Parts: sequence; structure tokens; C-alpha cells
Amino acid sequence: MDNYKIRAVLQGHSADVKQVLASLTSEGSIVSASRDKTARLWQPMEDNTFSLRKTFKGSPKYVSCVTTAEPSEEYPSGLVITGCQDGIIRGYLPDVEDPLFQLEGHAENVTSLFLSKFGTLVSGSWDKTAKVWFNKKCTMTLTGHDLAVWCVASLPAVGVMVTGSADRTIRLWRTGKCEHILKGHTDAVRGLAIISAEEFLSCSNDATVRRWNPSGECLGTYYGHENFIYSIHLLPNGKDWVTSGEDRTVRVWKNNEVSQTIYHPAISVWSVCALANGDIVSGASDGIVRVFTADPGRHAAKEVQEIFEAELSKLALAAQQELGGVKLSDLPGPEALFEPGRKDGQTKMVRDGESVSVHSWSMADQKWTKIGDVVGAAGGSQKTSGKKLYQGKEYDYVFDIEIDEPKATLKLPFNIVDDPYMAAQQFIHKHDLSQYYLEEIAQHIIKNTGGQTLGLGSAGNADPFTGGSSYSAGGISSGSGSSNTGGGVAADPFTGSGAYTSGSGGVETNGPATRNGPPPPDPWMQGAYKTTDGDDNSSSVPMDVQESNPYFPHTEYLRFDQGIKSEPLLKKLKEFNLQVPEDCQLTTEQLDSLPDVAISEADNPDGAAAILKVLSWENAAFIFPCLDLIRLVALHPVNQKYILEKQFLDKLFSVCLASLSKEAPTANQFLSIRILCNLFTSQDGQEFLVMYRESLVTRLMLEIMNSENKNVQIAIGTLFLNYAVAFQKQSADSEDGQIQVLSALGINGLSFISDWEARFRILVAIGTLLTLSQDNIEYAKTLEMKDGVRGWKLLEGPKKCTECAQFICNL
Repeated sequence: MDNYKIRAVLQGHSADVKQVLASLTSEGSIVSASRDKTARLWQPMEDNTFSLRKTFKGSPKYVSCVTTAEPSEEYPSGLVITGCQDGIIRGYLPDVEDPLFQLEGHAENVTSLFLSKFGTLVSGSWDKTAKVWFNKKCTMTLTGHDLAVWCVASLPAVGVMVTGSADRTIRLWRTGKCEHILKGHTDAVRGLAIISAEEFLSCSNDATVRRWNPSGECLGTYYGHENFIYSIHLLPNGKDWVTSGEDRTVRVWKNNEVSQTIYHPAISVWSVCALANGDIVSGASDGIVRVFTADPGRHAAKEVQEIFEAELSKLALAAQQELGGVKLSDLPGPEALFEPGRKDGQTKMVRDGESVSVHSWSMADQKWTKIGDVVGAAGGSQKTSGKKLYQGKEYDYVFDIEIDEPKATLKLPFNIVDDPYMAAQQFIHKHDLSQYYLEEIAQHIIKNTGGQTLGLGSAGNADPFTGGSSYSAGGISSGSGSSNTGGGVAADPFTGSGAYTSGSGGVETNGPATRNGPPPPDPWMQGAYKTTDGDDNSSSVPMDVQESNPYFPHTEYLRFDQGIKSEPLLKKLKEFNLQVPEDCQLTTEQLDSLPDVAISEADNPDGAAAILKVLSWENAAFIFPCLDLIRLVALHPVNQKYILEKQFLDKLFSVCLASLSKEAPTANQFLSIRILCNLFTSQDGQEFLVMYRESLVTRLMLEIMNSENKNVQIAIGTLFLNYAVAFQKQSADSEDGQIQVLSALGINGLSFISDWEARFRILVAIGTLLTLSQDNIEYAKTLEMKDGVRGWKLLEGPKKCTECAQFICNL
């Protein structure tokens, strides 16, 4: 009987390893994809370890999946292909860290890739589609799944594509048409393994593996895991397989049964694969790639194996999960470990005094191996333990969650050794709530527990069901209660001090408000929607709203009209002016007069011409002071006309579009959008932006709507709100624009925007658009926008957001 033991531990990734795969670029090599925004290629060494050959960069978001192509005439060294959270597929040469090419088409996270022997690439995405690519072009889009597509594959030689989805179904496709829908799994389908043209395997969050034929018949259902199964891969013999999952294990299956259970010192084992020599590779939530082998000649040194076993034994296990209601006094003592186990992977709890440890039986080694200690097993009263009682059981926290449909207050018990996302998911399933609530409930838990965790620091998980916003494995910040997740607040673009403010509309760059701080500022410049109440700081979320709707439809454009700081602005411009070619430089007199174009009442055509010259500087990092100046010139009663002249406006729009790129400096991103927002205040500017709406909105969706920067998010929300106001002013001729903006808000806005002020503006924009026609309401239903809005409404946002969301739900 094969007995897999640790061969090598590959360290280098700084966050969860989402996929591992045997690389076709060179014999015995491994490729891994990670939430640290990289993929890595590992090369085998003569001493049976692995060394890092190359780190592949270029993704601004998580790298979710990876595949490889063997060497060919076109690519003599092969290819490494990654799928990323930004919806882009990237191709790399094995020894070059930057992408060779990009494939764009998916609107959301690319979750899976499958490359056939004939060069056809199949990709799956959270956008509910799979796409078929050939020669770097999308040849087919497979549409039909109701939720995220988690896995894809292709049956050899028969032209059948296979997709598995969070909607619990598997679909078989031929020439772009769905031929069969396979039902049987009771939860999301996460992985596929092709045995032959006549059979394949699937694994699911329902903790089962199923065997299917292409006719849709389920040939067998196999049980072995205790929790979600994330990954499945065939062993080299072509009939047995390995799986990995949320129960901290990799399991080896022989003759349709688990023959060995390999525990990991990590909560989630996201991926597993087999190498050609039979070795097994795993990628886990602790950011480590591990290689296991059944060949004694490749086993790691004894000290490495001892370290691995020590890591397992130190892992804290949740008492509620492991004790299962068994009294401490009823548990056996250490003598129970002299009795052999009945099957591989069997677990046994053993009491030693007032502590309890968990042990797993290895059939191959014929011994019990300690895999963890049970936390909190000694019990104690509620008063002495500091825990809360719920249904007779003790928890660290019991949260009150108020929902509106049906109106009720629900209890959510939570222990700090639990994973916030798993707790939120179980709560959603138990109460049959919308999947859109997952991120909000998980963040509510994280916020109110102060980010406490036991066991591994990287125990956070992505939404394992629908692919909601992912949970960073780099640790949880208790923060201030702001929902601004990462990206943070840009420093002052002039001094780097963070003192730069963005203007009206409550946009600030000097840090997020604390949870117990003052209420958000007046959301509009004129104080029309004054918010008088601060954020509710209790665990309960109020849902009552006033009958009157002061939020939408909104009829006035929002502006960014905060004054500029002339001295630091000029200092920066003079610094940059010395670094550009001499023929592009401005004179000292021209530089000194630039702020007057925005702040002086005088007509200043020469100053406007000087600003246009600065816009022509090639280095984008040098123009942000000029962009901030133009923001105010766009509102100037006299000099506004100069930036609306065709030559100036064409150049300005070109610069703004270039700034709406993932690679552009963050300051350029939000300052460009602020300019566009302010252009709406003139008739010519409004007509120009409506005319070029399609290219602008498309650019936003593809490039920066998933930005985590607060200033970028608020600028985006304001721009969409101004578009909604523009469509209201000319609703008869703007149907296409209304649909495009609703699509952007429903698909991207409700998924990626995390700042509450930005969310408020998005909500007002949605409400304004929905009031324009019944067709818009019907279209919003197809996008399931109501669920997204309700997700924002559920938890601790400002009162204005809760109320505005409720008015939208009432439409």
C-alpha cells in the first residue's frame, strides 16, 4: 500500500495558494497561483527539493488559476497561462516575469483554465460564463449557468466542453450549445477530472465526488471528506484520484475509496494535483506548496518530517466542531491510542487531564498521529469563560442580525477559531438568505471581533460558493470599522502628508472616519440630504426607514470644487518642469501664473494654453498637479470656455482615458474622473460626455472599477450619478446609455465598491435610473440588482445608505 509522506515544502508565496499544477514546460516542475498576485514556477532539484525558477507578475489582483502549454514551434520553452481576479487571462514565457499577452473578455474573476492537446483554451469565470479561446481569440462564449462557473474541462477527441458551477449543475456543451445539464450535487461544483471520452469525475462543496458519463448519467457517488471539496485530480494510473478541501486534508482515493488522509497545518487546502512520477502537490491557505511522495527514496529528511508533524500537532481546532456535545469526562485517556484504527483518516479525541487532543489513524504507518489540540475543551461557566450562551452552547460572540424580508432578528453565534466567511455562509444557508449578503456578514463579524483569530494567521477564505469579494489571507485588520478594504487612502499628491482634500461631497483623503466618530458629512454641496444620525454601533442593524424619499431621483450634478493649494502645487510643477525635455518646459512666469487660471476672475487664454502644454508631457506621473488645476478650471465662469475648445477637450479626454488604467498613478485616476464629473456642469461638457459615454464607461468597467482606493471609488460613484442626472434631463434619447450604466452598476459597482460614501452615490444613481422607466426596473431584475442592494443594506452602513437602499428595494 502506498504511503505518502512529505517530500518538500515550497515557501515563497505570501498569501493563499489557489492552484497547483504539474507544469508541461519542463519535466517534474510545478506551477502555482496565489492571492499574492503572482504565479510561480518551481523546478525539481537533484536532492528531491524544488527551487523557484520564476515569479510571474503583472496582475493587480489575485491570481486564481493557472495552466501550462508544452513547448511548441511557436513557443519553444512552453507557456504559463494565468487567470486573474481582474477578469484577464495572461500568458507568460517560463523565464520572463512580465506577461507576453493578455486575453480580455471576462467581466469578473477567472476561476479555472483548461488547455486541450489541440491548443484550445477553455476558461470559467464568476461572470457565469465559460469562454473558448483559439489563437488568442475568443471563438465561443458558453452562457447558461445561473451562478459562477468554478471549473471547466474538455472531453478528449469528442468536442465536448464541460463546465461546473455554483448553481450545482454540470453542463456539457458541443459547438457552443448546451447538450446536457447534469444534476445531482447539492452544492457548488468545484472541480472536474477527465478520465476518458466516456467518463469524468466532479467534486463539490457537498463533500462528495461523483462519476458521470457524457449522457448525463451519474455512475457513482463517493464519500470521504468531512467538508467542502475544492479540487480533484487523477493519479498517473488514470483511474484513481486525489482530492483536497476545507477539512484541512488531501485524500488519496484507490478503488473508489479513501486509502490515505494527509492532514495539513492549514484551514483550506485549495488545490491538489499529481505529478507524472505519482507524487502529490497541494496548495493551501497558509501560502505554502507541499509535495508528498510514496517513494521512500524521495521522502524528506527526518527533521523535515518532524517539523511537519509538529506543525500539525500545534494547530488549534474548534472545540465546538470537535467535541460534538461529548462530555470531557466521557472521552478516553491516552491508553485509547493503543487500539488500532478501523480506517485511514479516522480521528479520535483523547483526554489528558483537562486538555483534549485529536489524533488521526494512518493505515500505512499503523499508528495514530496527533493533528491538533481542541481549544476550550475544559469548559467553565459563561462568567469565567467570557463566552455567550446560545441554544445551550458557549460561543465567544452572538450577533444580532436584523433582516427585512421577512422582518426578523436572527442570532449568529461565532467562535474566534471559526472562519468568518464560513460562519457567514452557514448563516446564509440556514436562513435561506441571498448570497449577496456573504461579504457584508463576514465583514461584520471581522469588525466586531476585532479581527481576532486562533490557530493559523492565514485562515481566511474566499467565498467558496459564488465568488464574492475574497477574504485576504494576510491577516485581518480590526481597523476602525470602515468598509474600505485595502487600497486605502491616497496620500496628499503634493506633499505626501495625507492632508490633501478632494472637495465637496464628503470626499476626504486624510483617513477614514472611525466607527465611533461623527456622522458622514453632508452628502451634497447644498446640504439637501443632511444626515443627522451617526452610525449605529450596536451589533443589531436597524432597518426602519422614513416613508418620504429624499434621495432620488436626483436632479443636480455633483461637483468637486474644493480649492487648490497654490504653493505646493507650483512647487511640484516646477520640480517636474525641470525633468521634461527643454522644448516642453514652461517659463517661470508661465508656471507662476497657472493657479490664476482657476482662482482669478480674469480672462486668461495664455494660462489655458500653458496648461495644455503641460498636458502634453509624456511622463504621466508629472501631470497630476495640472489635472487638479483643470478640475477647478472646468468650473470657472470665464476660463471654462478654453478647456471646452475642441483641441483642448480632445487632448484632455485622451489624457483622462489614459489615466483610467490599472497601471496609471492612483492620483491621476481619481483626479481625471473628478474633471469628468465637473465637465457635466456645462452644456457643452455634458453633451461631450454623453456622446463618448460608451467608451468611457467601458473603460471604467474593464480597468478600475475594482480599485480599492477610496478616492477612486467616490469619484466613480459621482461620475455614474452625474450620468444618471444627464439621462434624466434627456431620457427620451438615452435608453442605450441607461442600460449600459445600469449594467456597470449592477455587475461591477455592487460587487467591488466598498467605501460607504461611494456606495451611497451608487445607490442614488441606481434609484435615479430606475425611476426613469419601467423597462429599467425590469432590466435591473435580470441583473439581480435588488439582491445586491439588499446586501449593502443589511449591515452597518450609514443611515442614508440603509434608507436609500430600502427605497430602491421598494420600487
